[in-house]
Amino acid sequence: MAKSTAPTVEFALNLPTKSQKALTQLRDGLRVMFWTQFKSQYKELVGEGKQYPTNYELYAVFDEQWKQHSVQSMDLVAIRSFIKSLEYSEVDVNQVRKEYYEARRGITATIKANIKQSAVDEEIPY
Repeated sequence: MAKSTAPTVEFALNLPTKSQKALTQLRDGLRVMFWTQFKSQYKELVGEGKQYPTNYELYAVFDEQWKQHSVQSMDLVAIRSFIKSLEYSEVDVNQVRKEYYEARRGITATIKANIKQSAVDEEIPY
């Protein structure tokens, strides 16, 4: 039997603090808000025969900028202050995040149902 050359992985149990979780969720909610605005602002550049064929290519541009945004280095106090400066509340940001992921789950479920139904509807080719 051959020895595995794969690196050994050391597993650990980690549980983020409430503050770490809140920071992560607020940062992600802001990402959703910034992406929604960015996508709306540059929608005329997306489509067949245009600079960005789909939103996936446009998101790559957004993602580069998002990774360099000052929000990435903010702690919880700073991100709360930033949200307040935009005239939003934590509840607003978390609600946007929640609705975004609910919509994504709904779209994914619809696509899966359509694929499953398509497979049922196809005739066996023999």
